[in-house]
Amino acid sequence: IKAGICDSIQDCGRHGFQYIGINPGGAIDMFSMRTVNLLAGNSEYAPVIEMSFPAASVFFDAPAIIAIGGADFSATLNGKPVPLFHPVKTGANSTLKFEQWKEGRWCYLAVNGTMGAEKWLGSYSTHTKINAGGWKGRLLKKGDIIPFTDLAPVQDVDDKKQEVLKWKAVPFYDSAPADEIFVLPGNEWDYITDEGKLIFQEQLFSVSRTSDRMGYTLEGAAVSINMPCELISSVVDFGTIQLLPGGQMIVLMAGHQTTGGYPRIAHVIKAHRTKIAQLKEDKPLRFKITDIQTAEELLLKQEHHLTILKNGCSMMWADYFRSEERRVGKECRS
Repeated sequence: IKAGICDSIQDCGRHGFQYIGINPGGAIDMFSMRTVNLLAGNSEYAPVIEMSFPAASVFFDAPAIIAIGGADFSATLNGKPVPLFHPVKTGANSTLKFEQWKEGRWCYLAVNGTMGAEKWLGSYSTHTKINAGGWKGRLLKKGDIIPFTDLAPVQDVDDKKQEVLKWKAVPFYDSAPADEIFVLPGNEWDYITDEGKLIFQEQLFSVSRTSDRMGYTLEGAAVSINMPCELISSVVDFGTIQLLPGGQMIVLMAGHQTTGGYPRIAHVIKAHRTKIAQLKEDKPLRFKITDIQTAEELLLKQEHHLTILKNGCSMMWADYFRSEERRVGKECRS
């Protein structure tokens, strides 16, 4: 009932098509997307609504179970606060709003059930460049009605009411400081001067206000290279850090192009994509060079966290359905 500035339907993206120029896309914070889906009783890779701030206002014309996570935009249901990373039952005729930015950059809304979105090349993710996937291949607008089927039963919640269910997701513990982003050296790392390498590893940078889903432009001291060079365009990926001609850097994000001609000086490790994705403008960040083994260990730790959550949610949802069946049976006997 109110559009935000960048509301779209996203999932885990479409993979295997970069060779023909189609990028994977998908949620920019995949970890938060998977988490809210599990809490809402969906497949962890089901489509969700991704929002930045100012975000949308959403009206539910039927009871539903939802989960919200990622950035904190002070969500409310019918004027009452909604906790992050909890499943919440909401009655019919309820309105979800996001009142005020608190922290983070991308917020995710998962609704229990099967979303009636458009699938293209195996993914529901919105590809706005060619108007495919998601909802009519575009950002969501005021008046869009998104259908859901296969909804979980929602009992004992009156219109315009909510009930927070008893389970939640605990934060993923990362021993690295919040502003520290682990990276691996890129193919053109040695193009950088010794002074440039020191700047890269010791100076603070911040995300520019001109950043978007395609890439985060960084502000900070210039990183110099040994000599001007022209490169043949080569493959790039989510997390690739390219060095621009003026010595500034850009971190490619979920909507990145498939190839690039700027030096690829480093790559953000997969386990830290969530950290950098959620950095708001002007928040400081620092890069730390790491190795493949550390990157793999952190990714495995993150996946283990999600596996525990998945198993826990499966048990809680099984208990929820049993209690709903007992309630319905009791009502029928009465």
